[in-house]
Amino acid sequence: MNTRLNILYYSFYVLAIVLVALLGFVIDLSEVVMLPQSGSGEVLQYVSIMYVLLSVPGALYGFKRYMGKVSKMEDAARQEKAYMCAAVMRMTLIGIGVLLCIAAFYLLGSYQSMLWCAAMALIAFYFCKPSEKKIYLEMHNMNDGDRPSE
Repeated sequence: MNTRLNILYYSFYVLAIVLVALLGFVIDLSEVVMLPQSGSGEVLQYVSIMYVLLSVPGALYGFKRYMGKVSKMEDAARQEKAYMCAAVMRMTLIGIGVLLCIAAFYLLGSYQSMLWCAAMALIAFYFCKPSEKKIYLEMHNMNDGDRPSE
C-alpha cells in the first residue's frame, strides 16, 4: 500500500515539473497568454484561488474525519481499502490545485499570485506524503505520541 501511494505522490511532483518544462520552455505561449486584468484572466484567477482555498482544508479535514470512521472498522482488509481510497482522493484533490495554479501562472503571463497559490497547495501536498508510520497512525486515528510501544 505504501509503495502505490508513494508512486502517486511522486507522480504529482513529476507532473508539476513536466508542466513547468512544457509551459515554460517548450510551448510558445506568446499567442495564448491572457492578461490578468481581462475577463477570462480574472475568471482563471478566481477559479484557481477558490479551488486551492476550498480543496486544501477540505481534503485535509475531510480525510481526518473519515479516518475516525475507518479506525472503527473491524475488518483489516476493508480498513486498508478505505484508507487507500481516501489517501488517493486527498492527494488528487490537492495535487490538481498545484497543477491548476502552475498552468494559470503561465497562461496569465507569469502572474506571480498564481505562483504563490501553487506554493500553498504544494506545501499542503507535502503533508500527504505517505510513510509506514504515518499510514498506521492515520488508519488508527492516532497522534504521533499515541502509538503503542512495540
